[in-house]
Amino acid sequence: MIIRIFFLIIFSIISITPQAFAQISLATPAEHVTIKVNIQENGDVSVVHVIKKSDENVQVRLLSGKAENIQVVDGARNEIPHAVSTDGSIVTLIPPEVNFGVEYDLKDELILKDGVWTWDFLYTYSENGVEFYFPKKVDLVFANDRPVSVIGAEG
Repeated sequence: MIIRIFFLIIFSIISITPQAFAQISLATPAEHVTIKVNIQENGDVSVVHVIKKSDENVQVRLLSGKAENIQVVDGARNEIPHAVSTDGSIVTLIPPEVNFGVEYDLKDELILKDGVWTWDFLYTYSENGVEFYFPKKVDLVFANDRPVSVIGAEG
């Protein structure tokens, strides 16, 4: 009886462990050239990821939020075949032969509080950082609760 219980426990561990730790990866993480975030006066956000060409399929992690109007295009604005996950957070591409862009809009990401647009932003999937572009009439932004003057800054 003890031997049967022992084999049942071992069989359970062997059959459950692979399923518990299984991760399906269809591609390697994309190498970003740049990420540009354009913030409009009305609070709309448009994003462009410029991705380096690769010999393998790549996955691009989109910024958090509700992504709409997703386009994957090369420099000549030709559509590149791709797949989007059900939650719209990852775009999987066939091996791209040239640098390409992933463009999309984020809806309802900026929140207006007391006349100030706020965004709890964090993106750790790019070694080159993220570039933000603000409307011309914006002269001050806050990053980590610290004021940053953008008067005369490019973009």
